[in-house]
Amino acid sequence: MQLTRTKLAQLFDSTLLVSYATETEIIKLCRDALRQGFHSVCVNPFWVHLSSSIVLEKLSVCSVVGFPLGANKLETKLKETELAIDDGANEIDFVLNIGALKESKFDVIQKEVAQFVETSKHGGNERGIEVTTKLILETYLFLHVDREDRLAINKDILRRACYLAAEAKIDFVKTCTGFDTGAGKSFVTPDDVAFLKSVVGQTTMVKASGGIRTLSQVIELVRSGASRIGTSSAASIMEEFDSKQVPSIPISVQS
Repeated sequence: MQLTRTKLAQLFDSTLLVSYATETEIIKLCRDALRQGFHSVCVNPFWVHLSSSIVLEKLSVCSVVGFPLGANKLETKLKETELAIDDGANEIDFVLNIGALKESKFDVIQKEVAQFVETSKHGGNERGIEVTTKLILETYLFLHVDREDRLAINKDILRRACYLAAEAKIDFVKTCTGFDTGAGKSFVTPDDVAFLKSVVGQTTMVKASGGIRTLSQVIELVRSGASRIGTSSAASIMEEFDSKQVPSIPISVQS
């Protein structure tokens, strides 16, 4: 695979999810995304309508649901999903109930995932669009924090969550929020992506997010199986690519 500037830009969900984001900053995010040709802007629900009015379907608008904790009631998260789609979002990143997942309450997870997909499809059908669904797993907590004699168990838990996501026809599994989980700020590694991709195979894509700030990180994550990159550093990563003054960068994607 040759990573051209255009292909690199299309990997990015250019993200601004801090609580103190201002209207001026959201407008800049959207205008920069349009100029660079990013896949989407990813914003909190309050900013979806504004973002949609700026990008005018020239790129996608992604919003987050249950963010960043995933601990809201399912009914609340489904209403968030509906409202975000009504305001113009055509991609939704949904934080599942992390506590339920840690306790292997797969009945809870299955219900959340299935109803999230159903709500997204219904909302998209009403607007005449296809809504892309992404399920945030917070892999950081399972693969980098709770590791004492539990890594194999944690991988089994994540594997089961991925199976449920694929069964519900989720479009993407997403690594993490990149926010403070209570056990530190979550981040992603190429091994995290490779593990998820080995489970979901070709039926579901992987979105990598959490602490992605450099071009070298992006290259390694794509090589490991990521099809989308969520980062607040998309613009600076594009500048890094431009500074290399090359038409493309070869990447050997792991099979």
